[in-house]
Amino acid sequence: MKKIKEIIPTTLLTFIILTASANAAEFACQADEIVEFGARIHVRCANSYELASGDDIRYIAIGKDDIAKANRFTSLGTTAVVSGYIFYVKMPEESDSNVPGCQTNDCRTPSAFGIRY
Repeated sequence: MKKIKEIIPTTLLTFIILTASANAAEFACQADEIVEFGARIHVRCANSYELASGDDIRYIAIGKDDIAKANRFTSLGTTAVVSGYIFYVKMPEESDSNVPGCQTNDCRTPSAFGIRY
């Protein structure tokens, strides 16, 4: 039986694609917090991503309505916070798809998320 580190190279990108977005921004979030708020879960980033509108995105949030997706988000977000790995997201520039409670000026709901080792 192979050891996990032989199977998973250190440059592996674990990436979960959720939906396609025509105008997606890519953000290498330095995750420093993961919190559950009622119907959503968010990852806070120590850094921010400046949108063309001038808004700075520091929070990445998803709803808990899809339990499997919420569990993956929580697992990868926690791993990023604890390990210092990059929480990599693709997110829309627009806030149309934001989950309730995700503010339009500093938060986005990702179209894809993962960890970069």
